[in-house]
Amino acid sequence: MAAGFFVITAPVVEPMLGHGAAERARLVNQPRAILLKSGRAVTIEMIAKATGRIQAAVRQWITRQRNSGALVTVTHQGTVLVPTFQLDDAFELDVDVSAVVARLVGHGMSGWVVWDWFATPNTWLDGATPQDALAAGGTDALHGAVSGLFQE
Repeated sequence: MAAGFFVITAPVVEPMLGHGAAERARLVNQPRAILLKSGRAVTIEMIAKATGRIQAAVRQWITRQRNSGALVTVTHQGTVLVPTFQLDDAFELDVDVSAVVARLVGHGMSGWVVWDWFATPNTWLDGATPQDALAAGGTDALHGAVSGLFQE
């Protein structure tokens, strides 16, 4: 008896995205789109150009800072982005901000969530965003906002 192939004739059923899943996707993607449109992020290439360093050195520096929890990055369409609230005018890490970032990362917040937290009005900061509070000077208020957020 020859080996035979069985042909199964069944309609192809496309997966359906339920309303709940679609709403969760919208809630995740909407703030990300706003952050991306804000222009408040730089690429590895941009940092390398601005500082005169080679991209490999910048990539290594970013990886070290990210692995230590002092810096967050996000990836969009395969490109690593560094939200600029963490950097000074010379594209160096702002050590005061990195202490706040480290606390947020230590509580399990991802890069996208940390960036959104810094860009969103905060009741612990009288309605200012953490980015605005940074511009107004100092990080003491930010540490208070983190303590309030995590009930420390």
